[in-house]
Amino acid sequence: MIFLDLRMPIVDGASMLRQLRSAKDLHDVPVVMITGDYLIADDVREEIQTFGADLVFKPLWIDDLLKLVKSRLER
Repeated sequence: MIFLDLRMPIVDGASMLRQLRSAKDLHDVPVVMITGDYLIADDVREEIQTFGADLVFKPLWIDDLLKLVKSRLER
């Protein structure tokens, strides 16, 4: 399972997600995209959804993360 922040300094989370999904051995790894940005362009939201990643918003507490991991790995 991979957690990505949508806004990272060198490469944004959406670009990293594209790279992960293009890698044959990482295509099915569960990905969670985390962001504190509540104003996300529709095309970015659609791309995240198309690539099968979950989009969650900050703040996240440890209980939230544990529930997320459990539910994502049960799929």
